[in-house]
Amino acid sequence: MRNAIESVAAQRWPAAIHMVVYDGHEPAERDPRVRHVVLPLPCEDTGATPRAVGANLALAQHCDALAFLDADNTWLPEHLESLAKLADRYDITVSARRICDTNGQLLYDDDMESDGAIFADTNCFLLTGRAVGIARHWGDVPRKPGIRTAGVDRVFWGRVRKQGFSIGCTGLATVCYRSRWLAHYSLYPERKPPRCKVLEIVDDIPTVKWV
Repeated sequence: MRNAIESVAAQRWPAAIHMVVYDGHEPAERDPRVRHVVLPLPCEDTGATPRAVGANLALAQHCDALAFLDADNTWLPEHLESLAKLADRYDITVSARRICDTNGQLLYDDDMESDGAIFADTNCFLLTGRAVGIARHWGDVPRKPGIRTAGVDRVFWGRVRKQGFSIGCTGLATVCYRSRWLAHYSLYPERKPPRCKVLEIVDDIPTVKWV
Protein backbone atom coordinates (compact mmCIF):
# COMPACT_ATOMS: atom_id res chain seq x y z
CA MET A 1 0.00 0.00 0.00
CA ARG A 2 2.79 2.41 0.90
CA ASN A 3 4.41 2.03 -2.54
CA ALA A 4 1.09 2.72 -4.26
CA ILE A 5 0.42 5.85 -2.19
CA GLU A 6 3.91 7.20 -2.82
CA SER A 7 3.55 6.64 -6.56
CA VAL A 8 0.39 8.77 -6.58
CA ALA A 9 2.12 11.51 -4.59
CA ALA A 10 4.93 11.52 -7.18
CA GLN A 11 2.65 12.16 -10.16
CA ARG A 12 3.53 15.07 -12.42
CA TRP A 13 -0.18 15.82 -12.84
CA PRO A 14 -0.80 18.00 -9.76
CA ALA A 15 -4.59 18.07 -10.08
CA ALA A 16 -4.95 14.55 -8.66
CA ILE A 17 -6.83 14.06 -5.37
CA HIS A 18 -6.00 10.70 -3.78
CA MET A 19 -8.66 8.66 -1.99
CA VAL A 20 -8.02 5.20 -0.51
CA VAL A 21 -10.94 2.84 0.17
CA TYR A 22 -10.09 0.00 2.57
CA ASP A 23 -12.05 -3.23 2.22
CA GLY A 24 -13.12 -3.62 5.85
CA HIS A 25 -9.60 -3.33 7.28
CA GLU A 26 -8.44 -0.35 9.34
CA PRO A 27 -5.10 0.95 7.96
CA ALA A 28 -2.06 0.70 10.20
CA GLU A 29 -1.37 4.37 9.51
CA ARG A 30 -3.22 7.20 7.78
CA ASP A 31 -1.21 9.29 5.37
CA PRO A 32 -2.32 12.94 5.76
CA ARG A 33 -2.02 13.48 1.99
CA VAL A 34 -4.78 10.94 1.37
CA ARG A 35 -8.52 10.82 2.01
CA HIS A 36 -9.18 7.54 3.83
CA VAL A 37 -12.45 5.61 3.64
CA VAL A 38 -12.82 2.35 5.61
CA LEU A 39 -15.70 0.02 4.73
CA PRO A 40 -17.37 -1.47 7.84
CA LEU A 41 -17.01 -5.06 6.60
CA PRO A 42 -14.75 -6.77 4.04
CA CYS A 43 -16.58 -7.35 0.77
CA GLU A 44 -13.88 -9.62 -0.71
CA ASP A 45 -15.12 -9.15 -4.27
CA THR A 46 -11.71 -8.45 -5.80
CA GLY A 47 -12.06 -4.72 -5.29
CA ALA A 48 -15.38 -4.14 -7.05
CA THR A 49 -17.21 -2.64 -4.06
CA PRO A 50 -14.31 -0.43 -2.87
CA ARG A 51 -13.99 0.94 -6.40
CA ALA A 52 -17.73 1.59 -6.59
CA VAL A 53 -17.68 3.42 -3.24
CA GLY A 54 -14.66 5.50 -4.21
CA ALA A 55 -16.15 6.31 -7.61
CA ASN A 56 -19.47 7.43 -6.17
CA LEU A 57 -17.77 9.63 -3.57
CA ALA A 58 -15.64 11.23 -6.28
CA LEU A 59 -18.65 11.75 -8.56
CA ALA A 60 -20.56 13.36 -5.70
CA GLN A 61 -17.73 15.91 -5.55
CA HIS A 62 -18.10 16.61 -9.30
CA CYS A 63 -14.75 15.17 -10.36
CA ASP A 64 -13.93 15.56 -14.05
CA ALA A 65 -11.62 12.53 -14.32
CA LEU A 66 -11.22 9.22 -12.51
CA ALA A 67 -8.39 6.68 -12.26
CA PHE A 68 -7.99 3.62 -10.04
CA LEU A 69 -4.91 2.09 -8.42
CA ASP A 70 -4.76 -1.21 -6.54
CA ALA A 71 -2.38 -1.80 -3.63
CA ASP A 72 -0.22 -4.20 -5.68
CA ASN A 73 0.35 -1.64 -8.44
CA THR A 74 2.32 1.58 -8.75
CA TRP A 75 2.36 4.37 -11.33
CA LEU A 76 5.45 5.85 -12.91
CA PRO A 77 5.61 9.64 -12.32
CA GLU A 78 4.49 10.41 -15.89
CA HIS A 79 1.47 8.06 -15.84
CA LEU A 80 -1.44 10.46 -15.24
CA GLU A 81 0.23 13.23 -17.20
CA SER A 82 0.60 11.03 -20.30
CA LEU A 83 -3.03 9.90 -20.07
CA ALA A 84 -4.28 13.47 -19.57
CA LYS A 85 -2.47 14.64 -22.71
CA LEU A 86 -4.83 12.47 -24.78
CA ALA A 87 -7.97 13.36 -22.83
CA ASP A 88 -8.98 16.20 -25.16
CA ARG A 89 -9.32 13.66 -28.00
CA TYR A 90 -10.71 10.60 -26.22
CA ASP A 91 -13.29 9.79 -23.56
CA ILE A 92 -11.00 7.15 -22.05
CA THR A 93 -7.22 6.97 -22.24
CA VAL A 94 -5.23 3.81 -21.54
CA SER A 95 -1.62 2.91 -20.86
CA ALA A 96 0.30 -0.33 -21.19
CA ARG A 97 1.84 -1.87 -18.07
CA ARG A 98 4.95 -3.57 -16.75
CA ILE A 99 4.56 -7.02 -15.25
CA CYS A 100 6.91 -7.23 -12.27
CA ASP A 101 7.75 -9.85 -9.68
CA THR A 102 6.70 -9.36 -6.07
CA ASN A 103 9.94 -7.46 -5.40
CA GLY A 104 9.04 -4.93 -8.06
CA GLN A 105 11.63 -6.15 -10.58
CA LEU A 106 10.57 -6.17 -14.23
CA LEU A 107 9.51 -9.46 -15.82
CA TYR A 108 8.30 -7.99 -19.12
CA ASP A 109 6.30 -5.13 -20.63
CA ASP A 110 2.69 -6.08 -21.31
CA ASP A 111 1.61 -4.40 -24.55
CA MET A 112 -1.04 -6.99 -25.43
CA GLU A 113 -3.21 -7.69 -22.37
CA SER A 114 -3.93 -4.02 -21.63
CA ASP A 115 -4.16 -2.11 -24.90
CA GLY A 116 -7.67 -0.67 -24.67
CA ALA A 117 -8.92 -2.52 -27.74
CA ILE A 118 -9.94 -5.78 -26.08
CA PHE A 119 -9.08 -5.09 -22.46
CA ALA A 120 -7.62 -2.41 -20.20
CA ASP A 121 -6.37 -3.24 -16.74
CA THR A 122 -8.12 -1.25 -14.01
CA ASN A 123 -4.89 0.50 -13.03
CA CYS A 124 -4.19 1.61 -16.60
CA PHE A 125 -7.12 3.81 -17.64
CA LEU A 126 -8.32 7.36 -17.06
CA LEU A 127 -12.04 8.10 -17.40
CA THR A 128 -12.83 11.66 -18.46
CA GLY A 129 -15.76 13.76 -19.65
CA ARG A 130 -18.88 11.78 -20.47
CA ALA A 131 -17.14 8.50 -19.55
CA VAL A 132 -16.67 9.37 -15.86
CA GLY A 133 -20.16 8.20 -14.87
CA ILE A 134 -19.51 4.64 -16.09
CA ALA A 135 -17.43 4.14 -12.91
CA ARG A 136 -20.69 3.62 -11.00
CA HIS A 137 -21.01 0.25 -12.72
CA TRP A 138 -18.33 -1.23 -10.47
CA GLY A 139 -21.26 -1.86 -8.16
CA ASP A 140 -23.01 -3.99 -10.79
CA VAL A 141 -20.41 -6.69 -11.43
CA PRO A 142 -21.54 -10.26 -10.59
CA ARG A 143 -20.72 -11.73 -7.20
CA LYS A 144 -21.38 -14.98 -5.38
CA PRO A 145 -21.25 -15.26 -1.55
CA GLY A 146 -18.22 -17.18 -0.29
CA ILE A 147 -16.46 -17.16 -3.66
CA ARG A 148 -13.61 -14.78 -4.47
CA THR A 149 -14.66 -13.89 -7.98
CA ALA A 150 -11.98 -13.25 -10.58
CA GLY A 151 -12.29 -11.19 -13.73
CA VAL A 152 -14.48 -8.37 -12.38
CA ASP A 153 -12.19 -5.93 -14.21
CA ARG A 154 -12.95 -7.70 -17.49
CA VAL A 155 -16.69 -7.58 -16.80
CA PHE A 156 -16.42 -3.85 -16.14
CA TRP A 157 -14.34 -3.23 -19.25
CA GLY A 158 -16.83 -5.20 -21.34
CA ARG A 159 -19.54 -2.78 -20.22
CA VAL A 160 -17.30 0.16 -21.03
CA ARG A 161 -16.79 -1.13 -24.57
CA LYS A 162 -20.53 -1.48 -25.13
CA GLN A 163 -21.07 2.23 -24.40
CA GLY A 164 -19.26 3.35 -27.53
CA PHE A 165 -16.76 5.63 -25.80
CA SER A 166 -13.73 6.76 -27.78
CA ILE A 167 -10.57 5.11 -26.40
CA GLY A 168 -6.97 6.12 -26.97
CA CYS A 169 -3.80 4.34 -25.84
CA THR A 170 -0.54 6.07 -24.96
CA GLY A 171 1.49 2.99 -25.86
CA LEU A 172 3.62 3.68 -22.78
CA ALA A 173 4.06 1.10 -20.01
CA THR A 174 3.57 3.47 -17.06
CA VAL A 175 1.93 1.04 -14.61
CA CYS A 176 3.97 -1.48 -12.62
CA TYR A 177 2.03 -4.55 -11.48
CA ARG A 178 3.58 -6.77 -8.80
CA SER A 179 2.00 -9.99 -9.97
CA ARG A 180 1.24 -13.19 -8.11
CA TRP A 181 -0.42 -14.84 -11.12
CA LEU A 182 1.42 -18.05 -11.97
CA ALA A 183 0.93 -17.45 -15.71
CA HIS A 184 3.09 -14.32 -15.57
CA TYR A 185 6.09 -16.39 -14.45
CA SER A 186 6.10 -18.87 -17.33
CA LEU A 187 9.33 -17.39 -18.73
CA TYR A 188 10.92 -16.90 -15.31
CA PRO A 189 9.79 -19.81 -13.09
CA GLU A 190 12.75 -19.28 -10.76
CA ARG A 191 11.36 -15.85 -9.79
CA LYS A 192 7.82 -16.88 -8.85
CA PRO A 193 6.75 -16.27 -5.23
CA PRO A 194 6.08 -19.16 -2.80
CA ARG A 195 2.32 -18.85 -3.36
CA CYS A 196 0.76 -17.95 -6.69
CA LYS A 197 -2.75 -17.38 -8.04
CA VAL A 198 -4.39 -19.42 -10.77
CA LEU A 199 -7.79 -19.13 -12.40
CA GLU A 200 -10.36 -21.79 -11.54
CA ILE A 201 -14.00 -22.12 -12.65
CA VAL A 202 -16.47 -22.73 -9.79
CA ASP A 203 -20.16 -23.03 -10.67
CA ASP A 204 -19.46 -21.37 -14.03
CA ILE A 205 -17.82 -18.41 -12.26
CA PRO A 206 -14.10 -17.60 -12.72
CA THR A 207 -12.47 -17.62 -9.28
CA VAL A 208 -9.04 -17.15 -7.72
CA LYS A 209 -7.24 -20.20 -6.36
CA TRP A 210 -3.94 -20.08 -4.48
CA VAL A 211 -1.29 -22.72 -5.24
